[in-house]
Amino acid sequence: MSDFSSQSPVRRMRLPRIVDYSEAPDREETELDRAWAWVQGAYVSQGARWRALRLRPILWAVRWHQRRFAKMSDEELRASVRGVRIRLRQRLRNQDLPTWAVSEAFALIREASTRVLKMRHYNVQILGAWSMLRGQIGEMRTGEGKTLCATLAVATIALSGRQVHVMTVNDYLAERDSEETGPLYDFLGLTRATVLEGQDGPTRQMAYMQEIVYGTNKELAFDYLRDRAILRRAPGNLRRKVDKLIPGGGPTEPLRMQGLPFAIIDEADSVLIDEARTPLIISGAGALEGGIPEDVFVA
Repeated sequence: MSDFSSQSPVRRMRLPRIVDYSEAPDREETELDRAWAWVQGAYVSQGARWRALRLRPILWAVRWHQRRFAKMSDEELRASVRGVRIRLRQRLRNQDLPTWAVSEAFALIREASTRVLKMRHYNVQILGAWSMLRGQIGEMRTGEGKTLCATLAVATIALSGRQVHVMTVNDYLAERDSEETGPLYDFLGLTRATVLEGQDGPTRQMAYMQEIVYGTNKELAFDYLRDRAILRRAPGNLRRKVDKLIPGGGPTEPLRMQGLPFAIIDEADSVLIDEARTPLIISGAGALEGGIPEDVFVA
């Protein structure tokens, strides 16, 4: 009788399957693709040209007003600011800023900038400011003077009686732009302030009472969220009005901002796209100040 000994099966080494590298297949561009891309580019460029042509009447109107302001002395130019304020505020009641009203303000600001800052706005800067007032995004190349361009839109809105927030990406730019353009706003009789990181509450509250406020998007957004938290705890305007009549202020925590009337955003791609990916979170005390009472945990 033969005896067969059981043997364990031999394990064989298996190599992994060789698979293709996962990627999209290459696609050659055809004549039809190139023709369609040309049609799309022509449509977009013609649309941009048409929008630019619709802005150009502001240049002719500014040139017409410029002749009148150029003949004035500094005292007469300052005195004419009052008339421009009145006309802008009358038009703003209807939520409308027509070309003739804005062009007069642009011409006045342009002449004042030429005398005070020794810098004269070019036509491209006038078109950029006019596009911003129409709610559009103005793209300008490096060196075309975005800071000087913004002064036209900022001063025009401030003269019309609405507060302006000028947002930028960091404290250095906010403070620099405020200092560089400050003499122009002082000549026009406009008040300005800068909101910086580390300022205390009363300083910020005083800054937000000015007509023009420079600051970063984060500081302005956090102050807005703080005010909204206060309004949620104590809704209604009557209580805050009564607190103002009480010497030293009432129990309601004061608001810092005056709302969000109008804003001009510098470096809009960075603020609205890059910075927007980071959420802003604010925390505050709950309804029970000092924590939860101990008797809640007593069985």
